[in-house]
Amino acid sequence: MPLEHLQQRVRKDIVVDISHTQAYMAKRKALDLIEGTNLEQFGMLRDYCEEKRRTNPNTSIVMKTVPSPSPDGQPIFERLYICLGALKKGMLAGCRRLICMDACHLKGAHGGQLLVAGLVPTLQTVVLNAEMRFCTRHLYTNFRDEHKGMELRKQLWATARATTVPDFQKAMDIMRSIDVEAYKWLAEKPTTQWSRSHFSTFNNCDILVNNLCEGFNKDIRKARDKPIITMLEAIRRWDLKGIPCVHAIVAITFNHENVLDYCHPCYGKETNASIYKGIIYPINGWTMWPSSGCVPVLPPNYGRYQLSSSSMNCLIHQLSYGLAMRCFIELPLVYCNGM
Repeated sequence: MPLEHLQQRVRKDIVVDISHTQAYMAKRKALDLIEGTNLEQFGMLRDYCEEKRRTNPNTSIVMKTVPSPSPDGQPIFERLYICLGALKKGMLAGCRRLICMDACHLKGAHGGQLLVAGLVPTLQTVVLNAEMRFCTRHLYTNFRDEHKGMELRKQLWATARATTVPDFQKAMDIMRSIDVEAYKWLAEKPTTQWSRSHFSTFNNCDILVNNLCEGFNKDIRKARDKPIITMLEAIRRWDLKGIPCVHAIVAITFNHENVLDYCHPCYGKETNASIYKGIIYPINGWTMWPSSGCVPVLPPNYGRYQLSSSSMNCLIHQLSYGLAMRCFIELPLVYCNGM
């Protein structure tokens, strides 16, 4: 519920006006009671991973921590990787050979980023022959920092949409006639990574924008300020094309053949049934999770708020004695550079 709506609801129900700060604090306390604090959820994160492995066979989970600044302190969370077994099976069963990559900033107290899929350097190491592509919308965002104007914008997209090399060269010539510097900027970018005219046909995919990941980011927007386990469960619930052109369809129809026989198998009913055959199983409530037997982790040090050494020692002391933490220390706001 937005804070403005909460203020209106309080005014209507109990005829009391509260400030924006009071509404925020009340909402924060209510969410802590419902979801648990960030500190409590990070403390249960190892047990959460064990429960996820138990309920979802073949799931890969890797968590990395860093040593505590104090000799006898608890490890501090750094990053977590999760790949659900059902998604692995579906990917291998019939998905097109395409992985979309993106990241979004988390809005909780500890900041950080949520990465969809992986990072380019990792794929270049693991999948040596992978074809890399840029999202044209992100490419244009960088392009317009130096080269502004609607005419240049339209021409960049026309160049990206060109499906043959002659059409691409013609579009680039037009770009050069409009702005030589803009042409030079674009010419430096590998054409195989942003123009359809140079895309490989191996992946049967001609998309220019990263809408698959953007749609995912939109769906999890409300979860990005939640404690880590609440956010992970919200994410879990979000649970050249290979299509004949019009000319080919005319020829196929003239020969009294079925157009569907000429479509790539990745679009078939059987393939889609195989992709979604796997089940992502729900997990039990936290009181029934198996114990990992490992030392609980602390929240990370990076992000929107930075803890002083005395505040961090306070957190370590509280968690080591199993005490519920409700910290009202006033923390300075620190800008997070991110990616």
